[in-house]
Amino acid sequence: MEALVKRTLLAVALVALCAPAFAQSNSWTIEWLKSDRSSYNPISTNPVTLSIVNGNVTGSYVNDEKETCSVTGRISFFTVQCPMWRIELSQTTVSTDGRTISGTYFVPVGGKYKSAFSSYFRLTMN
Repeated sequence: MEALVKRTLLAVALVALCAPAFAQSNSWTIEWLKSDRSSYNPISTNPVTLSIVNGNVTGSYVNDEKETCSVTGRISFFTVQCPMWRIELSQTTVSTDGRTISGTYFVPVGGKYKSAFSSYFRLTMN
């Protein structure tokens, strides 16, 4: 638990240091990675528009069905809410240049998903 708290504090500190890069809306691409974090072969990719100001995240995500979903939360934990399901993104790490955010995601049971699952993600500013 202590390690998680330290990682979260580090992510918040990095966001504070990179604030100018995040002080506007930007186009991003999210890559849904296989359970092997070192693998660079994403399962799929989707477009995301994010605004990150003072650690607050808002924006939109376009899913595989071309539905627009809302993105809200904090840089350390944010949610993609689609009409029939949601994805929780957490344990985030921000690159030193502020152009990449990576972490883990969790999809709870509900909507089209009959069982929960989790893996890794990587967001890259376009």
